[in-house]
Amino acid sequence: MEKSYDVFISYSRADYVDENKQVIPGNVVSQIKELLSREGISFWFDEEGIYSGQNFVTKIVAGIEDSKVLLFLSSENSNKSRWTCKEIATADELGMHIIPVRIDQTPYNRQVLFRIADLDYVEYYVDPEQAMQDVVHAIKTYLQEYNAKKQREAEKKKQKDAADELRRKIEEERRQLEEERKRLEEERRAMEQEARKVAAAREAERKQREEKASEAEEIRKRKEAQERRIAEAEAKRQAEERAIRKAEEEARRAVVEKERQHREEERKSIEQTSGIRICSKCGKQISATAAFCKYCGARFISVKVSDRKCPKCGFSVSAEARFCKKCGTKIV
Repeated sequence: MEKSYDVFISYSRADYVDENKQVIPGNVVSQIKELLSREGISFWFDEEGIYSGQNFVTKIVAGIEDSKVLLFLSSENSNKSRWTCKEIATADELGMHIIPVRIDQTPYNRQVLFRIADLDYVEYYVDPEQAMQDVVHAIKTYLQEYNAKKQREAEKKKQKDAADELRRKIEEERRQLEEERKRLEEERRAMEQEARKVAAAREAERKQREEKASEAEEIRKRKEAQERRIAEAEAKRQAEERAIRKAEEEARRAVVEKERQHREEERKSIEQTSGIRICSKCGKQISATAAFCKYCGARFISVKVSDRKCPKCGFSVSAEARFCKKCGTKIV
């Protein structure tokens, strides 16, 4: 806190005013005041004497706290005053710089001695003019040290504030970086979770595709098996139909052949017995000597009737025939 006054003057009013409260001409207190004013040194001075009725704590202590140096004007009166003792004690408790000025040779009372016994003092009673110079020098020297100290403290405080501000900024940046790191970590976890979900979805989709493909393959296999069974059944049915048709055709051919053989045998029998020829094309009876059928115009080849039969099937063949017309066996 910046102080308003350079000096707090601690004195006895008995050294400043008489019983009628009139300023004593040529008193030391007035000389000190005038000296400080000339030197441009500000001071707090109890002009009215507030001890008579006003609060000591709120006035005197405030004046002491608001001053840099306490100038104690030691005299017989001030050493008897309990108020000056309190001022010295308060200044000492506050760690304030105290400059004693001994106006006379009166020794310090015990309370004051306890506080300022080891302090250097100015002997006014020995050489007043030199004492005044020593007072100014002592005050200015301390004020220079005080101001330098305050400047150093201010610079130190400034540096400390700057360091604190830098630390605060660093801490704020660290906090922001930590928040950013946490945010990025959360985003990373969210992305990983999303990636896991996507991977799970893809895996599920892959399995579903595989299941569908497996089902499709199974259906295809079942269909192929069914188609094979159908094809096999159809092939079997067709084979059976072919076999049936073949059997029917063979049976029909056998019947036709049998009927043909029967007609041929009848024809031959008739031709042998009656001399009548039966046309092999239209089945009409014609003369055995005819070269052509008068009904259909078929040309006849003269065939010599014989009783030769096929040794294999027993079918009647002509005498000139070399093979059986029914089974194809070679006739010897």
